[in-house]
Amino acid sequence: MGVFAACTDHLCQGDVFSLDALGAHSGLEFDVLRKKDKTALLGGFADVEYFPFSAIKETVAASETLRLAVTRIRRFIIATQTCDVAGIDHEAIKFCTIAKIVSLGEFLSDPVPLEITDKDKGKVQVMVQLKDIAEKMKPEDCAKVQGAIDDELAIPNVLRQLLPTYRKGKPEDVLVAYTAKLTGFLNNVVLRKNGHVWYLPEDKGMKIPESFVDFSCLYAVPTTELQEARASRLATIASPYRELFAQDLGLRFSRVAVETHAMGNKF
Repeated sequence: MGVFAACTDHLCQGDVFSLDALGAHSGLEFDVLRKKDKTALLGGFADVEYFPFSAIKETVAASETLRLAVTRIRRFIIATQTCDVAGIDHEAIKFCTIAKIVSLGEFLSDPVPLEITDKDKGKVQVMVQLKDIAEKMKPEDCAKVQGAIDDELAIPNVLRQLLPTYRKGKPEDVLVAYTAKLTGFLNNVVLRKNGHVWYLPEDKGMKIPESFVDFSCLYAVPTTELQEARASRLATIASPYRELFAQDLGLRFSRVAVETHAMGNKF
């Protein structure tokens, strides 16, 4: 049984979209405007297009400028329950929630922060990218990485082959430190040990690279816009994986931030 299935005519929880979009970062309420009468200023934002089909814009209201900080989203998944977005038995809700999907290839293109020991400066933090690390590998391994680095379907398996070779060595070596940190994160993702992400396996037929859903990147979207963009769906999560996705999403946001449980003395 595969994780993915063909989409239905209506929207469902677990529908995967391939669509270039911009998602506004949180914390951008109108409170950023330093004015007492906010109601009069809201009209200045009437022409600002928000997620998902938006462009980066500035708008001026009462001589103050609001600049939107956004993140690029190439793929996303519907997180809201099917009964609320399908519009079958009752009208769909006006806004639904989506979560950003990050392919392992996208993640590997970003710099990784590393703490290394410099013989002159002591412990320092540096930002390292895979393309730079590849140059420290053996020539034949470097060629493999550079040949696959822009291929979302190929690069994960190339690293599965090469990373074990470079995990051992001195911790202060940038190549060793990068390999160890990257291996730890990727294993937490694919083995489902990281609660804020949800692993999606590769499906070449559905054009879905090995990816993860980032539960920390959630956005409210007008449901009608997703309905109009149904043709941009790649697949949907099949049952029972859809139910597992809903369960894990709920567990992520229902967790209680307590350092330790209340416990009594041992007998």
